[in-house]
Amino acid sequence: MKAYKVLMIVGVLMIPILTLAQNQFSYQALVNDSLIFGDLKWGDYDGDGDQDLLAIGVNSSNVQQASIFEKDSSGLFTDINAPFMGVQNGTCDFVDIDNDNDLDVLLSGTTSGMHTKIYINTNGTFQEVNYGVVNVGFSSTEWVDLDHDGDKDLIILGADDNYAGITKVYENRIDTLVEMSAGSSLPGFWFGDVDYTDLDMDGDVDVILTGSDAGYAAYSGVYEFQGDSFVFQSQIIEPLTQARAQFADLDNDGYEDLVLMGVDQNYDDRFLIYKNDSGTLVLSQSIDSINSGFTESPFSIGDFDNDGDADIVFGGYDDNYIYQMHYYRNDNMTFVVDQNSGFPYFGGNSSTAVTDIDGDLDLDIVFTGYDDATIEPVPLTLFTNNEASLNTSPTAPTNITSMVNSNSNVVLNWNEGSDQETPAAGLTYNLGIQNSISGEWLISPLSLNDGTRMVSESGNMLNHMTYEADSLSPGIYHWMVQSIDQSYVPSTLAIDSFVISDLTAFDQLLPYDNSAYTIIPDMDSIGFEWESSANAMNYRLTLYDSVTGTVVFQNTTADTVMAVDHQTMFNHAIQNNQPGSTLTYYWRIMAYGQYDSLLSVGSFHLNLTLGQYPVEFDLITPADDEMITLDFQDQSTLNFSWESSYGATSYMLEVSGINDGLFSSPVLIETNIADTTFDVVIADLASLLQTEGHQIDETETYYWRVSGINQYDTVTATLFRLDISLIDSTTGVLSVLNSNEIQVYPNPFNERLTINNSQGSFVIYNLSGQEVFKSTGNASTVNVLTSEWPEGMYILNYTQDNTPKSIKLVK
Repeated sequence: MKAYKVLMIVGVLMIPILTLAQNQFSYQALVNDSLIFGDLKWGDYDGDGDQDLLAIGVNSSNVQQASIFEKDSSGLFTDINAPFMGVQNGTCDFVDIDNDNDLDVLLSGTTSGMHTKIYINTNGTFQEVNYGVVNVGFSSTEWVDLDHDGDKDLIILGADDNYAGITKVYENRIDTLVEMSAGSSLPGFWFGDVDYTDLDMDGDVDVILTGSDAGYAAYSGVYEFQGDSFVFQSQIIEPLTQARAQFADLDNDGYEDLVLMGVDQNYDDRFLIYKNDSGTLVLSQSIDSINSGFTESPFSIGDFDNDGDADIVFGGYDDNYIYQMHYYRNDNMTFVVDQNSGFPYFGGNSSTAVTDIDGDLDLDIVFTGYDDATIEPVPLTLFTNNEASLNTSPTAPTNITSMVNSNSNVVLNWNEGSDQETPAAGLTYNLGIQNSISGEWLISPLSLNDGTRMVSESGNMLNHMTYEADSLSPGIYHWMVQSIDQSYVPSTLAIDSFVISDLTAFDQLLPYDNSAYTIIPDMDSIGFEWESSANAMNYRLTLYDSVTGTVVFQNTTADTVMAVDHQTMFNHAIQNNQPGSTLTYYWRIMAYGQYDSLLSVGSFHLNLTLGQYPVEFDLITPADDEMITLDFQDQSTLNFSWESSYGATSYMLEVSGINDGLFSSPVLIETNIADTTFDVVIADLASLLQTEGHQIDETETYYWRVSGINQYDTVTATLFRLDISLIDSTTGVLSVLNSNEIQVYPNPFNERLTINNSQGSFVIYNLSGQEVFKSTGNASTVNVLTSEWPEGMYILNYTQDNTPKSIKLVK
């Protein structure tokens, strides 16, 4: 044997020299010490974008050790001296236990007994926390979200202090791990392994268990988790001990296949490839005569040649106990040893781990084990991948959508990404969900903000492109998803957000759907009412035009009722419609909570007929408080005029005295006036007044008014007062107001004015304040020619008993 090894050493030493240009991997010591009978994991524990190495095992001083080696500025790896217990014959995990998107550590193995330790990472500093996990050695672990709450639960198997094989399952409750009764449905193992996948892509977790049972018999079995127990699945898998199992999609069909390694019942070495045929594992290839003894990760899977499918790198020994590393290229699901790998004769009880350490998008390897030439442990060794073919990053998933189905449930969907090397079906997807308000993670993606991953592994969604989250707390969430290729290279993050509302569904109450109203421009209103929504801080009522969709009315209230006046709706409707038109509006309520808003369940319609009140208006002539003289012989007319009332279809003119009650029995009523003016023959009006008891030589007070009328209502202008005197020009008799007062007639006037003045001078002004006539003499009667005066109103000013007075005159 020794002579054989010497010959092999000569060959190994010469191959790198003769075939250096063809070798895919070159190697150098990563750390100047060895760690054997252990485990290796890559991860970025401090979030600086560089991969750090977690390692356990026995060092060159024959002492159990557990360390994180961090890459420093010079490119060398140094121990950060984390406060870890050293272990061997077990496993180490970089995993986010407390769901804060950084890497915590689990260590399990032997050192003066069996131990399981958990260390929580806080800003790069580790502190041991007792999570109550069983102490085991010769162990294996798997972290998977069994209960679908977003965090990783733990499956652990190994030997307890009595060297009995056990399997335990723990539910992750962030600050503690609680043993699940479902674990009792799993057999106990040691010298074995556990891994998970979704064999038939039905959304359920499937796990494989391998190893030695209580009777030291070899075992392999697949179990599906069904909520409260693991149910055995009928799969034809060879039972193995000293076993290692890993699921990976080797043929890029979207289903993860199985790589299984170990020792069978006859103590023969077995290295088996099982194809996943839509949920059924079928033996595809047997690569025998190699083994690794018992270490946690003797082989690593990934795309080492950048052709888009997963290859295998192995460290161990053959049937002749020759230590060796092999690189198995994947050629359409057939694995062939690559003779140009450049691997030396390293192997034995070895461990491997892969990552892209130099940032060139291909997989490099770290190795620990023995040198066949010296039969001594080798330092932790880095094999740099020099593959000539370049790998590229995949593209991010497209068309990411979120559908909130209830106040606590959301379904996330995305379309597949793409990659130049890995077929779309071979990509996996990595998901993260975070509460934007609290910052807490529902699912930790173990990715940095730029998409750089903290671990080198498949995505946490496998090949699934949908995820449903239940029992979410109210809040605003953002989520991100990225593609992962077969070299574990991530895409950038595709990012979206959704809201889990704290509001409850509610409906509208009044007015009922399809209620009918006639709206007119007045102060009446329509009352709206709706149910309350829990946690709503306020509500917004919106009234829409059902034809154009435009907003007719919108207002906010903290209450569940609101009144909308007719005028608001009328002002909108009258812009493009005529009175009498029927319009259909609909109304909705939006409730506003702390995080979002919620529409009412239905939308109620309103059928509104457009009515219209006549609009208020004012009288013009005769002016208020005007003095008028009526001549029984005057056949001219007295003009009544007023402003237009918008919406009025006719007007009614009334003149009334006050003796029998104002307008209880008007002396003049004219209806159905279509215009805003009406002429009354002066002689006729004088006769009407005389008939009602108004005598010549008497002055009486009258009031006149006009009402605008349409089919909906009537509006009446403010009253004007008139002081009327009567004369009969055939007798020259005047109706005198007061012997001491000035008398003016006719008023309204046309060609001339006659002023009987016993008070002295007077002045007449137009409404612009310009003087148009002034009397300075003492004549008792003054005739003023007015034919050239413009039509309009004039003011006559005079003084009576030292008191200034005025009379309104109208031409």
